[in-house]
Amino acid sequence: MKISLPLLLVAFAGSLGGCARHSDGCKKSAEVVAPFSELGLPTADGNGRVCEADSKKMKVEHMGTDHDGWRQKYEEAIVSKGYSKKDCSRTQCVYVKAKARIRVNILEASKKWTTVIVEDYPEK
Repeated sequence: MKISLPLLLVAFAGSLGGCARHSDGCKKSAEVVAPFSELGLPTADGNGRVCEADSKKMKVEHMGTDHDGWRQKYEEAIVSKGYSKKDCSRTQCVYVKAKARIRVNILEASKKWTTVIVEDYPEK
């Protein structure tokens, strides 16, 4: 069976159309560091990409707009590490464990991805 080059190029170009595209601020992946690396967060799920990360704050983009699903997945991971949910609103929750506090924000600013920001959130 012989396949023509133009047909092969069209098929290849079509396959690229389904590739995940993150925001301009998330072109490269960053490495998760402590304390977030110890939480078992679902950062790679759903074509996830860690856009920024340091010991105080981490920003992740997940393809798709299942905001409630991502909220649930992050909550399950954090609660499984002994944190308790406290002070929640529609877009954010604070989790506490002894004197440690973590805030999770689910941003619904895009129709292509869900942005999750996880922060070390010490009491004032």
